[in-house]
Amino acid sequence: MRLFFLLFLLTACATQQPAPLPAVPSLKGIPMKLLDPPVVGITAAGQEIQLGGFSGLQYLGKNEAGKYRFLTHTDRGPNAGDVKENGETKRPFLLPHYQPRLLILVADPAAGTLTVEKQILLKRPDGKPLRGIPQQKGHEVPVDIGGKRLAFDPYGMDLEGVAQSSNGDYWMVEEYGPSILHFSSDGRLLEMWKPGSGLPQVLEKRHLNRGFEGVTISGDKLYAVMQSPLENWPLDTPKKEKKSVVVRIVEFDTKKRVTSAQYAYVLESHKTNKIGDISVESPGTLLVIESNGKVGAKADKRVYRAKLLGATNLQLMPERLVGAEGLLEGLDAEGLLAQGIAPAKKEEVLDLAANGFAEEKAEGLAMVDEDYLAVVLDNDFGLDGSWDTTTKRMGLKDEKSTLYFFPWKK
Repeated sequence: MRLFFLLFLLTACATQQPAPLPAVPSLKGIPMKLLDPPVVGITAAGQEIQLGGFSGLQYLGKNEAGKYRFLTHTDRGPNAGDVKENGETKRPFLLPHYQPRLLILVADPAAGTLTVEKQILLKRPDGKPLRGIPQQKGHEVPVDIGGKRLAFDPYGMDLEGVAQSSNGDYWMVEEYGPSILHFSSDGRLLEMWKPGSGLPQVLEKRHLNRGFEGVTISGDKLYAVMQSPLENWPLDTPKKEKKSVVVRIVEFDTKKRVTSAQYAYVLESHKTNKIGDISVESPGTLLVIESNGKVGAKADKRVYRAKLLGATNLQLMPERLVGAEGLLEGLDAEGLLAQGIAPAKKEEVLDLAANGFAEEKAEGLAMVDEDYLAVVLDNDFGLDGSWDTTTKRMGLKDEKSTLYFFPWKK
């Protein structure tokens, strides 16, 4: 009887069709567009400028209607591309008095829409409006739409990342200093840390317009990441060898108000790759957007997982390696290990460009849940960066502020 039963099972298995493999879920992004953005100002040439320029991102949960709420912010405001004259890098500001702001956005994946729930205008410690004008000599030279030089602003901010703490305050980072900033829940600047004042002095060697690009909080620790490698080389380094792939992640203790660690993150390429944003996946593990800033067939935008556990704390390394004119930025992955430096461990999580992110700037990243990652587009206020010095008008592009949901597997 037992033999008959075994023969029956073998016959059944031989004639039965194999079960189909489970379908691989699509990773295509779900776009939600801000279709009717409010006007934030009118230029001296009479052009209306609409709200845009979103950068950092944090998921806040669902509202009562089941829609997704996000925290984001604008950068320094609408501006044109660099103009280099007489050895100076000039930056035209269309709205010199533009006030950067925090925003609460509501995303509706079913409708494909994005709406503004709230704006919080950012203010200096004295309550006066914050502006996006460069802070001091050595930064870009600010000019107005007619090319007239503007005064530097010691409180000027090019904000690039935001994280809200459990008490409702906001922590942000900006590119000029680069700086870490602490704002009250109503948008007033409370504290600011710069290189040599709470932050490592070497960070002042950031590449022009590429300071801190992202920030996230895990417990009492804040993590801020540079957009690109520092311009930090030994004095005798030939120009052709200045091709660093090492980006610094700074760990800042929000209780003690000091830098507690630095970690090395290795880019995939020294040519064009730069960081878009970071987000905490779990304690000691970050998600990082790495992008080459291109569109179309040449676009390369990916999310990586970076594990800090086991990575070397650069704060504990000698100055000859990590300080001003040290060796760090000149080392590749093998060179780091040869010097006893373990970088953050990386693994690819998601190819954004291959799954629907067609635009240039992926500049905000947030983990919604185990099913979705959110990425926000910086549309540069709908400007293409061109500037007609005769008419004083800016070129426009048809690119709406967009937040994407990307399916993923944690």
